[in-house]
Amino acid sequence: MTKSQAGHNGIGYRHIDTITVDAHPPYLARDEIRSGAKAQWVLTDLINMAKFLESHVPGDGNKYKLPVLRSLTDHLNDRIIVGGLKKLNRVKQKLADLLVIYKGVHYLKTRSGGTWDDDFGANVITQTEADVWESLVLSRLECTPFCSQSWPPYPFFERLDPAKPKGDNSYRPRIGVVGNDIIIPGAVPQSQQPSDAASTASQSQQPSDAANTAS
Repeated sequence: MTKSQAGHNGIGYRHIDTITVDAHPPYLARDEIRSGAKAQWVLTDLINMAKFLESHVPGDGNKYKLPVLRSLTDHLNDRIIVGGLKKLNRVKQKLADLLVIYKGVHYLKTRSGGTWDDDFGANVITQTEADVWESLVLSRLECTPFCSQSWPPYPFFERLDPAKPKGDNSYRPRIGVVGNDIIIPGAVPQSQQPSDAASTASQSQQPSDAANTAS
């Protein structure tokens, strides 16, 4: 298993009270960023990263090309709140780490028999739950931070998941799909329905009500 090196207690960013999903301080202009300052990662950086990559999701998984990563680095450096400029190689590594975290959270949200709270994560409370949790994180180290906390960037990174249907393809009934036609339970697909002419001919061959009464 690939272990996350995302730091910041395994959530991938430094928590700052004034930065939330919906609000943050103003971005710094490039000339306001101190030369040589260490790059920092806050919640807004993760959200901006995911939003930028949403239109660049590759068809072969999350294997982003170098030009996309360069553009992403510039995009993030134009939206810095704290710290110094980010470097391409660190952005690439950070993305890889965050995708590991995303997969861990996704597992917790979707595992059979598990629970997930948007404020308290796996919300482990009872001793029985704690015992199960201890066993779980032995094989899924990336899940460790989410025993009692959530991961706000999750819905943004979920849009980068190649396994998630998107756009016009977002609705996929389990009943079955033929082209763009949705198959309704009990209904006959249009391609298998008789033509109007065939239907009329079939009706003409059926005995009338009067004939049925006479017989």
